[in-house]
Amino acid sequence: MYPTWYSTADFDADSTSFHGFATAISADSVVAIANAELQARANLESALAYKMEEVRAALEEQGNTTVSNSDFILTLRNAHNQVQEAASLSNGVSRSDEGKYRGYARVTITKSDFDQLMESAFSGKSGYWQIISSSAAYTDEMN
Repeated sequence: MYPTWYSTADFDADSTSFHGFATAISADSVVAIANAELQARANLESALAYKMEEVRAALEEQGNTTVSNSDFILTLRNAHNQVQEAASLSNGVSRSDEGKYRGYARVTITKSDFDQLMESAFSGKSGYWQIISSSAAYTDEMN
């Protein structure tokens, strides 16, 4: 029933990219794919936000007080919110399902594009980006 490239998990990663997956139902095949794509983008952003919060929390546990200030947290959240727009639809298909269409979508952002997006989002606050990107927690979570 599922396309071979589709994962029933909302999120997956491989050595080069992060992927968000979703499915949606509609009376129109194009709308089914579009709705699945929107949800896949949200799933990708949510999973990456969770990973970045894990990095921030690890740094806080290690005694870094910068990562707990509100400006840092807002900058981090604004940064990962950009993932939905930056990701691209890598696969999308619909299948007829009892008179309706089920759309499947996979959206992808490469790990290098994610790093560039995050660095760009921290522009003007390069010290914040340096704290995150040079940490072992970031390497462990994001690679």
